[in-house]
Amino acid sequence: MLSFNNIENTESVKNESVAAAALCEAAGLGRAEAVERLIRAGATPHMLNARNAEGWTPLMQAAWNGRLAVANMLIEAGADIDLRSPRGCTALMYAAWNGNAAVVKALLAARPLPGAQDEDGWTALTYAAFNGHAEVAEILIEYGLPSDSESHDGWTPLIAAAWNGHARIIGLLLKAGADAAAQSKGGCTALMYAARNGHLAAVDRLLEAGENPRAKSKDGQTALAYAGHAGRTHVVQRLKVRTDAQREIRFAAPFPGIGQ
Repeated sequence: MLSFNNIENTESVKNESVAAAALCEAAGLGRAEAVERLIRAGATPHMLNARNAEGWTPLMQAAWNGRLAVANMLIEAGADIDLRSPRGCTALMYAAWNGNAAVVKALLAARPLPGAQDEDGWTALTYAAFNGHAEVAEILIEYGLPSDSESHDGWTPLIAAAWNGHARIIGLLLKAGADAAAQSKGGCTALMYAARNGHLAAVDRLLEAGENPRAKSKDGQTALAYAGHAGRTHVVQRLKVRTDAQREIRFAAPFPGIGQ
């Protein structure tokens, strides 16, 4: 194996495949000095975009592990920011997945392809929303990633955030124009998923945005029904109050006017 401490002017560097393997490892470990020496010794496009046994490039590994200095070096040296892993993920998706905001900013500054989706149809924003990385979600929204992109299962970033109860991200997405009534391929809305999983703060945020608690899934179930079936009594109580209030408004007698 190529030693990180003796990279320059070695026969190993002349062996591109060996140097590429060393670059992959150094990038993942955040060994900025080693990465710099390898690049300075003559990094070719093949080296910069080489893949390890899992099919990840040095930039993907730096992005996943939040290695900002290494990511900047690789980007500046010409690493391809839009390459995909075997599951279709880009470096930006991996950085967003783990909430590495600084690396996300560096990658966005390099102008990646907009709206890239992995093999399941998830975007960097979907990953940030699912994992609760509000800072990253806000950065991606401000950059212009679509708030209503759909995965192959019909999951939007809003549904991903609701599934795990990330109320702040729900608020960011709604402010950006996300459709709270959008349904997954399974026929459920963000409110239904939040209710089913017992996320009261997320339920409240969606209700405050005007989401209809009486809406039904393709199976004819409401958020209240899903919460009840899952034993989420605190959510059931909240939804009952909101549903009863809507019923009272709907069936209330007209308010008498002046002189009536």
